[in-house]
Amino acid sequence: MTIGAATLRERISRPFMLLLVVAMTSAWLAAVTILRSTVIDTLDRRLEYSVSVLASGTLPLTPELLNRAGLVTGLDFALIDKDEHMIASTITLDSADTLIRSPEVLELIRSKPNLPYSARTIGGRRVAAKQVAGRAMPEGVSLVAIASLDDIRHSVGKAAAWFALTLLGAGLMLFFLGRRVSRAISRPISELGTYAERISSGERNIDNRLDGPKELQKLGEIMASMAQRIDDTEAEMMRQNRYKALGEMAARIAHEIRNPLTAIKMQLQLMQESADAAGREKLQRVLNESARLEMITANTLSLGGDLAIRTQPVELDSIAAEVIELLRPQFQHQHITLRFEPGCETPLPLDADRVKQALLNLLVNAADELVKGGEVSVATRGGDHNAVLIVEDDGPGIAADKRSALFDNPTSDKKFGLGLGLVVARQVAEAHGGQLTVMDSERLGGAKFRMEFPRPEKVVTE
Repeated sequence: MTIGAATLRERISRPFMLLLVVAMTSAWLAAVTILRSTVIDTLDRRLEYSVSVLASGTLPLTPELLNRAGLVTGLDFALIDKDEHMIASTITLDSADTLIRSPEVLELIRSKPNLPYSARTIGGRRVAAKQVAGRAMPEGVSLVAIASLDDIRHSVGKAAAWFALTLLGAGLMLFFLGRRVSRAISRPISELGTYAERISSGERNIDNRLDGPKELQKLGEIMASMAQRIDDTEAEMMRQNRYKALGEMAARIAHEIRNPLTAIKMQLQLMQESADAAGREKLQRVLNESARLEMITANTLSLGGDLAIRTQPVELDSIAAEVIELLRPQFQHQHITLRFEPGCETPLPLDADRVKQALLNLLVNAADELVKGGEVSVATRGGDHNAVLIVEDDGPGIAADKRSALFDNPTSDKKFGLGLGLVVARQVAEAHGGQLTVMDSERLGGAKFRMEFPRPEKVVTE
């Protein structure tokens, strides 16, 4: 995080608070202005009505009448003759004469003597004037009505204070509401950030429960799923690296074995040419074992790099028969009955050598489990969409909780084994677009390996 950078909560709350203060201030000013204008308009209507009635000439404007009108209306009245002298007044202030004879009041009387109503603010008071009509008063006499604005100021000030308190209370409520809203938004996002930090630090078991709206809960589920996919990817990479390391080590050893094995095979072939019939038969068995060693060596060498296949139409039955014939003497020596049930004569695009390697590994693993002898069955099946190679035995079988470890963590209980036979077999199946699965054998009671090759898809050749 950049030093000094605002948090998401601050980015939300600061503009919200600024907007709230501006809105409250504007509302208060508008309310006070409207209230003051409304009160003054009401006062002006009272002035208009009072001046219009009293200056209509229907009432004798005596001092006593003016006093009573002042008590009823709450206004002050004064009579001004045409020479601008005050005839009568209800104003008790010492400055009454000064106020009535002020230039502003005199200008009001002179400029608009015949208007039904005119008023203005003069000296902190609202003043209206009208010329008296009728014969009850001498010509040119004007009636001046005066209203104090102190009460208005007091009332407006009091209302403004109450309105300010109301706005302050509402503002505090909105402030706490805004804090809750910003917290409700920032907290789940902060938790998502914590999730991301945990994932980046290597933790993969992320709880996807996240409080908040459904959208944020969905993000939590996505991040948990992403963490699981990363974990799976890392596990696959580790598995591949482990395979590669083991394969490279095994390939170095196999490379050193292959050269003397080739020399041994050549010497055996030379000896077979000069041997008698019985000797040639014995030497042929040795050559068969040498061929099996060559296949194992080639199998081991393939672990050092990517598994490439070169396919051509070949019968799965013929591949299986060749491997079975190669291993039959060894199985007989171990008192293992090896049965073959062919059932797929249709040519398939396969890499024959790779499939032989896979089947050889499956059969050797089965034989290693049958220490005291037993039975191993090989069967091929052909369908409309796939071809299947099945290897079963009557051995102890493989527990369900240990089957995934056969491929993910290759190890071996055998004295000189690395546990890579099944890894190679699965690589061969996957290179052909198929798969290798392990299960219980219903027929023999031991382990059952099912290698599937798809029929309709085209196999990529290299």
